[in-house]
Amino acid sequence: MNARSPQERAESGFVEFGGINLSDWDLEQNVVASAREKKSFRYTEYHDFLSQYLLADASTVTGFSSLNLSPADKWLLMYLTDIFFDMSVVFSQDWEGWLESWRKHSEEALPGYHFIRQSPDAIDRVRLEEAWSRFRAAAS
Repeated sequence: MNARSPQERAESGFVEFGGINLSDWDLEQNVVASAREKKSFRYTEYHDFLSQYLLADASTVTGFSSLNLSPADKWLLMYLTDIFFDMSVVFSQDWEGWLESWRKHSEEALPGYHFIRQSPDAIDRVRLEEAWSRFRAAAS
């Protein structure tokens, strides 16, 4: 059981994103794009989960629109792209282990997402926009 509060979960994303540079985001998005191109079960899980919260856009690297997103939407897309990448490296062959871990991590992201949606001023917008800028630059 994760004892972190929704705010702590949301803020942890900024700690992680702060260390992710443009080339890291490029690598992470390439892993997502490759899984998408292969129509992998892992990408299907990623897409099905995120499509509950974000507008799908087949013309983007991740498969989701990056336009007109709320702070919570940006955070969720970056956070779960980072998780997807990390898990793709760790669980390279074991589908059952990957799926269990993915579902746990994606569900654990929701309190942070809802916290940011309800209290957008509680999150550091400057740090979010810096991370978002690097994320979008890697997608172009």
